[in-house]
Order: sequence, then C-alpha cells, then structure tokens
Amino acid sequence: MAKEAAKLTKGVVEVNLKGVEAKERRTRLVIPEGTYNAVVVQANTKKFNSGSKGVVWVFEVTDTGKGKGARLYYNTVLIDADGDVATNNLWAFRGVLQALKPAVKISDSMMKIPLEKMLKRTCALEVVDGEYEGKVRSEISDVFNQKLMQEEEDELDDDFEDEEEEDELEEEDEEEDEDEIDLDEDEL
Repeated sequence: MAKEAAKLTKGVVEVNLKGVEAKERRTRLVIPEGTYNAVVVQANTKKFNSGSKGVVWVFEVTDTGKGKGARLYYNTVLIDADGDVATNNLWAFRGVLQALKPAVKISDSMMKIPLEKMLKRTCALEVVDGEYEGKVRSEISDVFNQKLMQEEEDELDDDFEDEEEEDELEEEDEEEDEDEIDLDEDEL
C-alpha cells in the first residue's frame, strides 16, 4: 500500500479501498444444543481444503429467544478430492433437499438444481456443541423437515400428558388406600 493510501486525523479516516477485498467474517455464536427452525440464507458451491467439492449451506435460526438470528454453516460434499462422485456423502445433500419447505421434487435421474432457488426455504436443524481450533462452537448435526420437529414436540406433549395422567391416577390410588386404611381402623 502506498504512503497516501490511508490518512488518520482526529476523528477522520481517509482511505483508498480500491482493489481491497474483505473476507466474510463468520460470527460463531454458541447457542444451546437442541432443535431450531431455520431458513436458508446462502447456498454456494465450493472447493474445500481437502480438494473435494460441494455446497456450503448457510442457515439462519428463526426461532425466538436465544439463538435467533444465529447463522450456522453446513457442508455437503458432492465430488471427492479425486474427482469421483462422493456416493458416500450424497445422502447429506439429498437430506437437505428433502428437509426444505417448499419441498424440492427429487427424481432418480440427473437433476439441475439452481441454488438461488433454495434461498428463503425453511427447515429444522439439530444443533450440537462442536469444537474447532480449541473453541466450542455450535454445529449442525442434522437438517430435517419442520413437520418432523412438530411431530416430535407433539409426542413429547403426549408423553407429558401421559405422565400427568399417571400422576393423577397414582394420587387417586393413594387416596383410596387412605380410605381403606380408615375403614379398617373403624372396624377395629
């Protein structure tokens, strides 16, 4: 950079940024482990450091509360470093497509998928704590359809209701037992 590329005076910066590109900074917000609703905000093809190629998905958490607005990255490898189709990893890519709403019609033949049309589609994420360079960070362990998350919540609600009913029945049984004890004592 030339001497006159930047000048600093009290409260003022003069700088020439022509030809300077900034790398996108990734905010690594750690959110509690669990399931979250999310939306696709970016989907780009990328050549990874390993030499393999695939799609980097960026999801933004849409749930209210802690985690809202957190951006999480998920890589799906499509081509191995040696240039072959990554058949062992295609399931992850298919899983993302199946999770998205509105749904992506998946065929059993070659498909052309414009990634820009995946933007703003919603899904659910399973988020776990991971580690990178010695620091804890939130990572996506699974991407799935929001309907499944609702079904799971409904099952948990049913389980909770079942537990409440069991507790009520146990309390009734205890009250009946107490009545029986009272009757037995009266008979004596």
